[in-house]
Amino acid sequence: MQQAKRKVFFAKTLLTILIIFSTSTFQYPQITIEQSEFLEIFMPGKPLHTIEGESGSINIGDTDGPNIYDFTFVDMQDTFMIFNYEVSTIPILAARYPSDAHTIGLNPSNLVNHPIFYSSNDSTFILGEATIENEYRFIHYLPYELYSKFPMTYGASFNQFIETWDTTYNLSWQVIQASFYTSQQDMEVDGYGTLKLPGFDLECLRQKRNYPDYGYKEFLYLTREGVFFIVTDVPDTEPDTGFVNGDYQVMFSSDFVSVEEIDAIPLEFALKQNYPNPFNPSTKIKFDIPANLKGIEGSPVSLRVFNALGNEVAILVHEQKSPG
Repeated sequence: MQQAKRKVFFAKTLLTILIIFSTSTFQYPQITIEQSEFLEIFMPGKPLHTIEGESGSINIGDTDGPNIYDFTFVDMQDTFMIFNYEVSTIPILAARYPSDAHTIGLNPSNLVNHPIFYSSNDSTFILGEATIENEYRFIHYLPYELYSKFPMTYGASFNQFIETWDTTYNLSWQVIQASFYTSQQDMEVDGYGTLKLPGFDLECLRQKRNYPDYGYKEFLYLTREGVFFIVTDVPDTEPDTGFVNGDYQVMFSSDFVSVEEIDAIPLEFALKQNYPNPFNPSTKIKFDIPANLKGIEGSPVSLRVFNALGNEVAILVHEQKSPG
């Protein structure tokens, strides 16, 4: 009888050990992003689609994982297109940055605080920022700001001390501003899971970038499919999980999805935020026209611009327009 009890006790103990062992050794499959997958968005000569928004309160999700990072509130049709350029194709930049670096913008003569990227064998850096518009502004980081080492995996981290040289010229190339400052940057891949956008569920890594000297941080969600979601301008007093105050931007390569017009008819009039801002040489304005009555194929539409004094300065649209 005692021997039978010992056998039962031994079997229960062995089963408990096996359960503990199997539970403790289980790991969520590691998500790895290669440099080529990250750079798919930033290929010189290719367009990329982007969406920007001021969300206010946005749920950035949790650390560790696996997590669901749900950004299905984004309107994937509300996009505008910008382009990737090799620095060598923009002479003003080629004189100041490596010719094999690259940047993004509406066109070579319309760059507004856009980053200059440079990639080596296993790392991608930001060399600085450039503005070519109503003035020339060139920012250089020393050493280069490390964007990430590759392959990128959960748990990776680094910190940097960066010197920033910032010079602005007028259109006659006279210096109108020059400054030098230093800052600390801390980066950690602190989460992983699924990035949810309308119609898409993609494996992702979450990268937190903290800029304590500037008082803000960013949360980046990177995928292998050429999709990049960023929550920006988050005060560093905000938490690293849950809801925070910030803006957002989505970038995705032209190869990821072809953006098509939605056939649905709007229910009400709407004037969308223009891009870029009104101080640029050109801007795009989207607007919605609802269907008013059955059988009416179009309505007279007028879109006019007024200055701060209430004076009409331009007529952009004045014609029949179909709902849409």
